[in-house]
Amino acid sequence: MASMQIRNIPQEIMERIKDIASRERRSINSQVIILIEKAVNEESARLSVNELLDLAQKIRRTIPKKRKIPGGLALLRKAREDRSL
Repeated sequence: MASMQIRNIPQEIMERIKDIASRERRSINSQVIILIEKAVNEESARLSVNELLDLAQKIRRTIPKKRKIPGGLALLRKAREDRSL
């Protein structure tokens, strides 16, 4: 297995890692490995911009074309015309 040394970890983050490790009954090293694994898995599960665009286009194709729906102003004019008749 590879080794890694991390320097200049902010104190607040280190304390949080220690708290999580203690709560989960793990060593700090084991907890850091688990946190790195989770971060890497989440990152690899994200879709790229192109994948998101492709997905959006596929979804758009399944949505029926919009019918022309009159806007509020057109409806108001029609209602006024109907009243005046």
